[in-house]
Amino acid sequence: MARSQAFVLVRQCLHQRVPPHEFEELLRLATQKWRPASIEIVASLFTCASKFCLDKDPLVSGYLQVVLTTRHATVPDCLSACIRQWQHHAKSSASNITHHARTLAQMITDLTIITSTLSLTVREARQCIILSSRWLRTLFHLAAGPEGKQNDEQISVLVGANCLFLVTTMNTNAGATCLKHAETSREDPVNVAIRQALESSMATFPDISMQLLTEAQKHSALLEPTNSNTEHVQAADMAMQFENTIVDTQIVPTRTATYALLYSKLLNASTIDDNALCQFVSARYPGNNGLAFNDLLFSSFDALTRPSHSSEPVYEAQCRIFLHNKLPTILALIASFESLPTEQYLSELWNDVNTLGSPEAASAAKHFLHVCVLHRLISADTVQSLTGEDSNSTSAKGLFPKQALVDQVNGNASRGPRLVDELAKNDGNAGPVSQAIVEIMHRYCQAKETQHLKDMANALVRQPSTINPLGMFVKPSYFLGPLCRLIDEWTWDIHGESQPIYEEFGSVLLLIMTVKFRLALANSELGLSLPDGFTAQYLSSGQSERRLDQMTDGERLNLGEWLHNLYDSEGISDDVTTNCNAKEFHLMVPTLLRQSMMALSKGNLVQDKLEGGLDYLVEPFLLPSLLSSFAWLARAIEKDTNSATIIIQRLAKAPENSETSKLHRTILDIAHGMFRKALNRSMDQDRFAEVLKLFGEPKPFTINAGLNTNDLGTWTSEAGGIASYLQKAVSDMLTAASAGLFQPNVITAASQILGPSSVVHEMVALLVQFAPNQSFAQLIDIVATIIASNDSTGISLRNSLQLLHARLGNFLKKNDNVFGEALVHLHRRVEFYATALTPQPGNDDTGLIAMEAADLAEINLDHIPVDADPPKQQSHQMQEPDPLAGEDMEQMLNEAANMGNIDDYTTNDDNMFNMDMDNYELANLDDLDMSMF
Repeated sequence: MARSQAFVLVRQCLHQRVPPHEFEELLRLATQKWRPASIEIVASLFTCASKFCLDKDPLVSGYLQVVLTTRHATVPDCLSACIRQWQHHAKSSASNITHHARTLAQMITDLTIITSTLSLTVREARQCIILSSRWLRTLFHLAAGPEGKQNDEQISVLVGANCLFLVTTMNTNAGATCLKHAETSREDPVNVAIRQALESSMATFPDISMQLLTEAQKHSALLEPTNSNTEHVQAADMAMQFENTIVDTQIVPTRTATYALLYSKLLNASTIDDNALCQFVSARYPGNNGLAFNDLLFSSFDALTRPSHSSEPVYEAQCRIFLHNKLPTILALIASFESLPTEQYLSELWNDVNTLGSPEAASAAKHFLHVCVLHRLISADTVQSLTGEDSNSTSAKGLFPKQALVDQVNGNASRGPRLVDELAKNDGNAGPVSQAIVEIMHRYCQAKETQHLKDMANALVRQPSTINPLGMFVKPSYFLGPLCRLIDEWTWDIHGESQPIYEEFGSVLLLIMTVKFRLALANSELGLSLPDGFTAQYLSSGQSERRLDQMTDGERLNLGEWLHNLYDSEGISDDVTTNCNAKEFHLMVPTLLRQSMMALSKGNLVQDKLEGGLDYLVEPFLLPSLLSSFAWLARAIEKDTNSATIIIQRLAKAPENSETSKLHRTILDIAHGMFRKALNRSMDQDRFAEVLKLFGEPKPFTINAGLNTNDLGTWTSEAGGIASYLQKAVSDMLTAASAGLFQPNVITAASQILGPSSVVHEMVALLVQFAPNQSFAQLIDIVATIIASNDSTGISLRNSLQLLHARLGNFLKKNDNVFGEALVHLHRRVEFYATALTPQPGNDDTGLIAMEAADLAEINLDHIPVDADPPKQQSHQMQEPDPLAGEDMEQMLNEAANMGNIDDYTTNDDNMFNMDMDNYELANLDDLDMSMF
């Protein structure tokens, strides 16, 4: 069974959600025909889990169990595959290395559970113990080295999972027998491996060290105590005894902590899981749902009115999406736990908002109350008495039943784009509409219905504001993954005209890139599944030109044909679009523009012909190429301002067709941001002044969530630097009036400047300052919320806290008991909050509260009655820490038994579509092929 066959089998089964028993039969038939290597199947499964499966996908665990129970692979095979996968990513510079670490940790956890039910042979147990111990030793050394600070999250999750696997294996019958046999020789590889892992764990992971020590004490040959080891053991024992004496502090929830959580998520356009947020709020307000309801309600409007970003249109729109579509659902969930006077709470909100004197806030609150009528949180009569408006005339008539919408579009595809119009209304139905749009587009991808997919994609790109609710309700990688896979696997089998195929392909590509820019996504968040696929190539090099001597004969021929069709013919012939597929064309665009610019500079191409040819790029079937065109021009303009300006002016000219013009406007808004960044980089900013005017009046395209130079200067200029500013900013949140001054980005900036570990240390030190104060309980709620809510953004504050907590014994040895007590309290609270904020497996639906039944026969996109269909919710996840670096993995694996070769199918997506261009010199005209003109 060739590598590609093994991978395709596993991938297709996961894509089509084939149940484990059917996968077992397919695997049996495949092995009879191809006889795959066991390591091949396991590697394919791990790669698919890492690339496109949701976290804790039960099918992955089920397939793994099938592979092991049917003996297609052994447990050592699986562990070896895990190590090689980690080794590959640890040595790469992939920005999603943390995601791979978490996926591997989950795999090891699944492997541990399955191993406990299997009958291992003594040889298999021996191999597992040696591999796991040596891997742990390498991870411990990394944690103690300079890489440890930057990679503590990856190391921590792998250490925890690996330790559990090792301890479980040692306690199996085969493991116990293996260890008993090893007692006869202290130099036995099993003894050496465990002893070295134990010694390495002392300084970096005291808790893990205690677990290993407990197991090792059962076998005397595994121990060789030294004074140093004894000190570490004593420190760990001291920490354990100290922690047992600490009584948990009472949870005193603060509204400002809830505000900080919401502000951070809204500012970063994060996906928000309804159930997780509701669970988090309820966990902090045990037995007091009324206070939980009120604090979430008022802090949500604080997030709209208090922050410095509140005046930015895109941020305000993001808040309104949350207030009008998600908040009523969550409040209804909380209210369903017990009977609450929700009308009273909402009336108080209206009175409070009116005192602000803000027309924007009043408008948002009025709209919010109308939506709350649909959720039975307040009566229509009460809303009318408060606002003076009849809710029946100003809001939707009911909640969308998602499945009914999907069924309508499946029956009549022309209704699909109208769903996007409904999404833009922002009337409380964004959840089910978003879910319906994603489900429909995924079906189009699977069925290759690219014409209908083009219509849906264009509808979204024409109204980029509709992408924000999609991102809030659906994890971007889940939405975009099938789209990326579709264009990666797009085959060029033309039957008829090729230009419509160009247009369909381009519409999908343009949607992917629009979502990426609108939500400011990293490449690792796009759901890429093919490392060498077109999407990955386009993201890494689609904005860079190539020299002619770097191109194949076929590529140079296509380039020449395109130049001829653009500048020396009556139009674009179907032959050129048939012979050169859309993938090749979009990767060629920067080179095509470079050749055009150089020809103009040398006088081989007159300006009139250049402008006439460029007009074709604004035609619908080539319009998406403007994205990479403007990306390249944003750098090229510094080399040849005059020629670049001529090209930009022509490409920025709006098409006559109104629908195409809306797509063009979205591209210009994205391009304006590219040129604005180029302007900030340029030493000669005057040259950009006129160029920026060519894009017309710019519309804010993304939330300005990046680090502001002025803010950074303020944060670092205080005495004590950014650490002092951070402590002050967090402590000021104890006063509700100053809560709006808190900037989530100060956490990001401090983590980048000081490192996550130092930020956590500063937070513990801040708690120490308030230890004797009654405000300690409120402050720990604020600090724990900040750390727990930043756990999924790549900052790794939670894992830094875990590592700091593991060194508790060191602080106690220095008689720093006050710091130690604050550390214990914060660690416990963060773990509790982080668990509450984590979406539970099988609980991915954003539940709309059940309403009374509706007559589905009356449902249409102009009149949508109430229904209880819940839109599915995916949790947001970002990871961008630095990669690990392996220590002695090659030697370790070479020494281990039963080590096969694993071919990796992984991607390195550290090169983002960030508009960095390859340098070139316009004076070097030798690269210009004059025969093309």
